[in-house]
Amino acid sequence: MIQWMDNFGSYGTTISYMLNGLYAGIGEFGGNAALAADPDPSGTGQTVLRASLSPSVAGSAQSTRKVLDTPRATVGVALRIWMASLPSSSAMSAVPITLCDGSNNVLCSLWITTTGAIHILRNSTVTGGTIIAQTTGPVLIANAWQHIEIKATISTTVGQVEVRVDGVAVIATAANVNTGGDVDCAQIRQTSDNDGTGGGITWYIKDYVIWDTTGSYNTDFLGSVSVYRLVPNSDVSLGGWTTSSGATGYNLIDESPPVDTGYVQADDSPPAECEFGLTNLPVDVTSVRGLMTLVRAQKTDGGDAQLQAKIHSGASYANGADRPITTAFTYWYDVQ
Repeated sequence: MIQWMDNFGSYGTTISYMLNGLYAGIGEFGGNAALAADPDPSGTGQTVLRASLSPSVAGSAQSTRKVLDTPRATVGVALRIWMASLPSSSAMSAVPITLCDGSNNVLCSLWITTTGAIHILRNSTVTGGTIIAQTTGPVLIANAWQHIEIKATISTTVGQVEVRVDGVAVIATAANVNTGGDVDCAQIRQTSDNDGTGGGITWYIKDYVIWDTTGSYNTDFLGSVSVYRLVPNSDVSLGGWTTSSGATGYNLIDESPPVDTGYVQADDSPPAECEFGLTNLPVDVTSVRGLMTLVRAQKTDGGDAQLQAKIHSGASYANGADRPITTAFTYWYDVQ
């Protein structure tokens, strides 16, 4: 089932918001991660994640690090990547998918070469690492959005890896290979490497989705999916909630980045739910794989407080988990 999705449009250009309960690390070890406008001249101008290295850094750096709720032996990762250029040397690489254990040790990584070929490396993100699978030739180009999706089973003896680019299998299932260890994948990160002088390439990602093989839905390759941000655009009912100002609530919680002085609130008597309408999907969307609620909340005193997000579609309701709210603003999410 889908474990996480992000189109990077909820944070404005303030990347620090991503650390408020969503990602374990941003721009670690000299990674010069940022939220930037879509580099595609014919794009919509939406915000995407930019990955690069700080000029003074030589070596390996991390752009984002996402910890899974539960470590998994088999995981899938999908994203779109745009590279300003292909790496000019084998030591200046984009590594958009790195699977790690709970201690952030690399299990295996998807490594892009100077020609646009893909190598799967074991226990490494740098040139010279052990190649356990690779494409037969170039499959990626510069200055274009391309969709990459990997499915990997972690094991020293029965590991498997398959990679698809724009829905086409470019690395067929490599079975019974050593994919880095006899531990489950617990973290996924993006990595940049350079030539030891602080050089490197700049690249961007969007439509970031993580899935596993549990549950009844979305347990295998998703295909070239997109992630859309839907925002509140009307009040259905405020229930027992009150607004920080004005008579409507949706316009207080629809901002990107969030504005913490505008909110809806409830006191210590559990109120009736508040419900908001959402913006529509683009008209060319033909199907939906899943929905994820994303709520930023805090409590104002030391008492216990829980919050639950619910999706209402037609006559169907889907409840999220009870979330223990803290005095610090924190994001909570549920996937349906």
